[in-house]
Amino acid sequence: MALKESTRVFSSYYNHPLPATYSPASCITSSPLSLPCSGSGRRPQARCGQYTSLPGQGAKHKSSSRWNYSSSRCYASISSPPHKRRLSAAAGYTWPTSLYPTPYEILAQPRGARYDKALFYELVKIYHPDRNHSAADSSIPQSVRLERYRLVVAANEILSNDAKRRAYDLYGAGWRGNRTLQSLYREADRSWRNEPGNASRNATWEDWERWRRERNGEKEPQTPIFMSNELFALVLCSFVVMGSFAQSRRASTHTVTIVEMHEQKHATISDGMRRQQDEKAPLNRHERVESFLRQRDSWNLASSTDRDSESPS
Repeated sequence: MALKESTRVFSSYYNHPLPATYSPASCITSSPLSLPCSGSGRRPQARCGQYTSLPGQGAKHKSSSRWNYSSSRCYASISSPPHKRRLSAAAGYTWPTSLYPTPYEILAQPRGARYDKALFYELVKIYHPDRNHSAADSSIPQSVRLERYRLVVAANEILSNDAKRRAYDLYGAGWRGNRTLQSLYREADRSWRNEPGNASRNATWEDWERWRRERNGEKEPQTPIFMSNELFALVLCSFVVMGSFAQSRRASTHTVTIVEMHEQKHATISDGMRRQQDEKAPLNRHERVESFLRQRDSWNLASSTDRDSESPS
C-alpha cells in the first residue's frame, strides 16, 4: 500500500510546475521496500532521477514549464536477502568427558592462544538457568545444567583476566572445578561442626547446660567425683593380687626360717650328744657313775634354784 502511494506521488509531481529557484529533489522512502533506480542495488535510499531547475526569475512562472526528467525510470523491488549469519561457535561442541575439566577444556581454548569469548556466549545461552529447556537438550537434568553454567562462568572469569589466568597456569589458583555446587553447600553446612565450642555433640540436657555455661563464661559448679565401677573393680583386683603375692612370699620365707631353726636346733643337740659321748668314751664304769651322779645333782640343783626363784619373797 505504501509502495502504491509513493508511486502515485512521484507520478503527480511530473505534471506540477515548481519555482525557478527550486533545487533538485530526491525521493526517500521509509517503507520496508526500497525504491532503487534502474540498475542500482542500494537499499536504504532511492534517488529517482535528477530534476533541473526551471529557467527564468521571479515568483511567477508559466504553467507550461515542465521538469526536465532524466531517462532513468524508478520502480519498486524487494531488497536483497540478508547476509548469512556467521556459524555458531558452539557448533560441534561437546562437553568435556573428564571428571574434573579445566577452564581450557570447558571453553575449548588452547592454552597458549588468545582468549575468544564467542564460545562462552554460546554456552551461556545454552546453560543459563532462565532459558527454556523444553525443546532441545531436554535429556540433561536441571542440576547438571546449573553446574555446567557455574563452571562456564568460572572458567571465563579466569581466562578473561590475564592475572588470574597466569596464576592458574602457574599454581592452579582460582579454580575449584573438582568441587560441585552440592559439595560446596554440604561443606558450608558442616563447617560449623568443626568450630570449637559447637553444639553438635550435645545429646542430653546436661550437655546443653554445660554448653550454655561455657558460652556464657560461667564456671562449672563443684561436684563430687565418683569412681566408675570398672575402675573400682580394677583397683580392687590389683590390691587382691598384690596382697596374695605378699602373703605367698611371707609364707615361703617363714617356712624356710622354721626349717632352718629346726635344723640348727637338731645340729646343736647332735653336737652336744656327740661331745658327751666323746667325753665318756675314755672313762671306766666307776667314773661314769660319778659323772652321772654329778650330772644328776646339777639337775637337782638347777631345779631347786628355779623353784626358789619362782617362790615369793
